[in-house]
Amino acid sequence: MPRAQRGRNSYRNLVSACVECNSRKSETPAPDFLRWLYRERRITAAELTARLRALDALAAGKLRPVLATSGNPPPRRARPPLHP
Repeated sequence: MPRAQRGRNSYRNLVSACVECNSRKSETPAPDFLRWLYRERRITAAELTARLRALDALAAGKLRPVLATSGNPPPRRARPPLHP
């Protein structure tokens, strides 16, 4: 559910996207946008099927985000030098 249509701000409703895709998606529901990507030949039939299944699993609470743990820490970003 698009945030513009009162979609929730939870991991089940949010998807990261590049600026172009996010702008094009706008208020379009995710399944419709995925079908548009397929029609535009930006994703394959197999990718469309997999992504639609992932959306269903996510909506059903069966697909959870991977959380960082002590055994699986997030990647560290290199710090910029203090003095150039």
